[in-house]
Amino acid sequence: MIEHKNYPTQAYTHTMRTRTQSNGYIYAQSGRAIDIQNAIDALVADGTMQTVLIPEGDFNWVEPGEPWRTVERPAHINIIGVTPPDSIVFDDVNQVSAWKTILRMPFEAPGESIWIRTFGTQKANENPVTANLAFIGYRDIDPTSTTMYKNIVMKDVIDFRVHHCLFRNNAKEAVSLGNDYGFYLQNPACLGRGVIDHCKLINTVGIPAPVGVLTVGYGISFILEWHADIWEDDIDKVLGTYNRTVFVEDCYMQGWRHCTTMNNGAHTVVRHCVIKHDFGYGSLDAHGVKNSGTRQGSRCLEAYNNQFLDPENVVVAQQDGIYLRGGGGAIYNNIFRNHNNAILVSLENPYPYYQPKDLWIWNNTLENVNRLIQTYSGAQEGVNYYLYDKQYTPYPYPHPLTTLPITPFSPWRIIAPLFVGLVLVTSFEKKIVGKK
Repeated sequence: MIEHKNYPTQAYTHTMRTRTQSNGYIYAQSGRAIDIQNAIDALVADGTMQTVLIPEGDFNWVEPGEPWRTVERPAHINIIGVTPPDSIVFDDVNQVSAWKTILRMPFEAPGESIWIRTFGTQKANENPVTANLAFIGYRDIDPTSTTMYKNIVMKDVIDFRVHHCLFRNNAKEAVSLGNDYGFYLQNPACLGRGVIDHCKLINTVGIPAPVGVLTVGYGISFILEWHADIWEDDIDKVLGTYNRTVFVEDCYMQGWRHCTTMNNGAHTVVRHCVIKHDFGYGSLDAHGVKNSGTRQGSRCLEAYNNQFLDPENVVVAQQDGIYLRGGGGAIYNNIFRNHNNAILVSLENPYPYYQPKDLWIWNNTLENVNRLIQTYSGAQEGVNYYLYDKQYTPYPYPHPLTTLPITPFSPWRIIAPLFVGLVLVTSFEKKIVGKK
């Protein structure tokens, strides 16, 4: 459980940091960063195993007096807590409320310290999984701390999955995604994609704005290399696809500057999520790259079947659900409650080509909301956005990667890319059959 705040020092000697291995996976000796890294290094040296299991327990990531340690993970390695599925407890928003593998920051580490960093090579057989872990930041101990941290940073990773994790009071970024310019030159077709599902991303305190004093950042950040010329002008080739796309589904988010943000040609899909007691500073955000000349901003945001409930913001008065400042997308079937504006549309990018022009908004429910849409910089209905059904086919829900069996020795590496492709083909065939 994660409720107690007795942070004991974990007493391990170097001679005790042995690893147990069986059936293609390795148990880390503990949830300490050094033991997880040792297990990863052993997997890499072995060359045949893919999964590190972290045992049940309440662990300090590093001990007081030790330097901060970032775990470095190749993208073909899974890191999974041992919580068995039948012990998962769900709360009133259908999220995990109890974990058996808890990882804590016991002291105030240097600002923007990273817990786990993953570098991929944009290969379809990497598919890293991070699951069943609770990451508890230092602000859980000292709510007055203003230092911010990053939990999982990934670059050039294809078909990743982060699921059933808790990110609490880490402040800067729970999951950060991007790509390296060198890999863009090798493979511009897909710069990173994956799914984050059934996670809780929470800050209990913080200041979302202005930039000079903010103490919280982004729950999920998907920002591609800005040199990459990856803009797809035809929105019909982006909506409902899974290419340069991050899916966020069945998550609970609270207390961020933006719960999700993106930029530089990225495509994000947020669906079946609950955003409650957030700061309302654009809980979902699509950047437009302000003052950028011809630099591209966000390409596409799909947000549907979400609940935006009861923002709490004593610092800034916006209390807005979604900021759409660049690109296009589809926003529909959402519930907004107790907001000033449900959606803000702005022409932030000075280059018209990247400004919103293919955005559809329809069938959203407003409860005590002043306006459905607030516009800035001259955005206009019928030019930059449309208030009717786009009538497109969304990507299959739940995401195919979430339906694959995740066991320490599952054939995930082999079947994940094939399974995703199979779902697309199957959906297409069903659609054609339905027209007969």
